[in-house]
Amino acid sequence: MRKNLIADLNFLSEKVKNSAYKKIIYKEERDIVHEPKISFLELYKKFNEDLVKLKTLAKLIHIANHKTKIAFKEE
Repeated sequence: MRKNLIADLNFLSEKVKNSAYKKIIYKEERDIVHEPKISFLELYKKFNEDLVKLKTLAKLIHIANHKTKIAFKEE
């Protein structure tokens, strides 16, 4: 689950970076402007939501690690 969130964050961070600007190709009498397909604000919001999910998951894992007790057998 954690690995999936990290992979999603890496994918989203690339999309956020690409949606932050317009690509303009300068031609001889006309300019071609490529707008991002998904708006920057939508992607940034989704990225932050996933980041909060990852932080919450990390906290829960940390708490679970401290609550777990192991009883070793005496030999």
